[in-house]
Amino acid sequence: MPVPVDDSLACDIVWADSVCADSVCVDSIPAEFVEQVKPTSTLFYVTTSPADVIVYVDGKRIGTTPIEDMEISLGKHKIKLSKRGYEDMAITRTFGEKPVVLNETLIAKTQQQSHHSSTTDRVNPIEYYDNDVDDDRIYEGVEENASFPGGDAACMKWLRDNIKYPSICQEQGVQGRVIVSFVVNRDGSIVDVKVVRSPDEHLSTEAVRVVKMMPKWKPAKQGNRTVRSRFNLPVMFRLG
Repeated sequence: MPVPVDDSLACDIVWADSVCADSVCVDSIPAEFVEQVKPTSTLFYVTTSPADVIVYVDGKRIGTTPIEDMEISLGKHKIKLSKRGYEDMAITRTFGEKPVVLNETLIAKTQQQSHHSSTTDRVNPIEYYDNDVDDDRIYEGVEENASFPGGDAACMKWLRDNIKYPSICQEQGVQGRVIVSFVVNRDGSIVDVKVVRSPDEHLSTEAVRVVKMMPKWKPAKQGNRTVRSRFNLPVMFRLG
């Protein structure tokens, strides 16, 4: 479990999105307030590949990605992600008291090929390869994303067990969101770990440390083959 902020904080709570295991939020809350607080809204975070995707909630535009610290009322909401040149994505999500984090990849629309009298000019928009063919390309958008072994719940548990809140950040009251980017190789190993955004270098160091410790992931798939892909993992550090 994460290191407590101080001895007066009787309980540590780790919050993570119940559907998407792309983030973890480390929270410390005084025990006497745990049952008294009854929030009417929660925080909403959205990252996408590509970026600058328009986000709608219940038909209302709330901004473009990345979306951070957006308050959304509790209950079921319809989310739409839209960007010119890409297929729209529709998501229905029930917002509870825990922050909701989406990390989605949009699929580019198929370019219409001009056809003349001959059918030999037709081009298949999706390439299918044999796994034996070497391909070192790093895919930003894939048909099946890379995933932590055991699924979302296993990923959240692993993060809870390994993340430690830097003591200097606890003392100075530093908190915030660290976005870690890394590549999942075809064999599931994690390489090229780097911080995309962070409020503090100590939080960055801890987030990178934990990601580098992770076991091999299930690699991404494009067509019928495994491929290298880049993955963005938002990690929240929050003090009570």
